[in-house]
Amino acid sequence: MVVHATTAEGLVTGTEQCRPAPRPEEPPDVQRARNPPTRKEGTAISRAMRPLNHVVERFIPSALVFSIVLTFIVAILGLLLTDTGPADLVVHWGDGLA
Repeated sequence: MVVHATTAEGLVTGTEQCRPAPRPEEPPDVQRARNPPTRKEGTAISRAMRPLNHVVERFIPSALVFSIVLTFIVAILGLLLTDTGPADLVVHWGDGLA
């Protein structure tokens, strides 16, 4: 008698007990993500920089946030410090990108 079983890993066919299909070999970056390095791994400098890296990754925003905030700061300063109206400011900003 042939047994057909569907598992999360795939379809297994056999005459014996059902067993999961073998997993394909994972790339090294996926293996590292599943098994993160322990505290003792890495050079002394990399171990010393881990806390700083954690703080930087957590609290410093991405470049997109900086560009959006700086765009609004420049737009507000352009409205306050020049005689340019909001519509002209948008036109000049768009022309500067072209």
